[in-house]
Amino acid sequence: MSRTHKNSIILEKLLERGKELWNKPAKQEIFATNPDANDLVTDLERYPHAFLFACIMDRQMPSTRVWEIPFKLKQLLGDFEFSTLLALSEKEIVDLFEEHNLHRFPKIMGKNIYRAIRLIHEKYDDNASNIWNDTPSSHELVSRLLEFDGVGQKIASMTTTILARNFKISLSDYSAIDVSVDVHVKRVLERLGIVEKGLSEDAIRYKVRALFPENPGLIDLPLWDIGYRYCKPKKPLCSECYMENSCPKKI
Repeated sequence: MSRTHKNSIILEKLLERGKELWNKPAKQEIFATNPDANDLVTDLERYPHAFLFACIMDRQMPSTRVWEIPFKLKQLLGDFEFSTLLALSEKEIVDLFEEHNLHRFPKIMGKNIYRAIRLIHEKYDDNASNIWNDTPSSHELVSRLLEFDGVGQKIASMTTTILARNFKISLSDYSAIDVSVDVHVKRVLERLGIVEKGLSEDAIRYKVRALFPENPGLIDLPLWDIGYRYCKPKKPLCSECYMENSCPKKI
């Protein structure tokens, strides 16, 4: 079997699985292990800012811990209404993060959340859902998210992907949704032979864009899931992975 044909089979399987996951009906996602914390960050109707804040803070800490921070803030403040947050000064928010050790980088994240509150107030009429509820293009939504302090391309793309795939938020296109190149995704892409070993994150994103220009993010969750569950750094569980018979190491 030629390498080109092998790659074609691999890409078809990833795309098939990606479409299957993307097209699943909307349901409550599990981002935080604490049910109350999860209810808060998935309530886009009443607390869209909770979801946004969790995305902004989702770096260099276990995701399950990050997604519980909005609920911890709610417990400290007594509620999580946007008006309550808007009344807080930058110092008050930073103090909450530092005194209660809410994040690995409490001062930075406290400032990021304060500035996010101000931006939502000044540009989005005190409602974070106005960032995404007008059926923007994926490029426009990513651009809007990049205006928030602490949000880079990776977080902006991740947030856009979750909104479109998990919450079924309507976008006019999906071409700006990239794979989020974490250690799991990169390892699987390299082992499957889709990208060369040692490429930069940017190079990987452009490679995947070229393969799936209409929606590069379609294969993001399949790649992450394979890496997290089966394609371990050491002692991979190849026999349990649905890509076993297509993986170059197994053909």
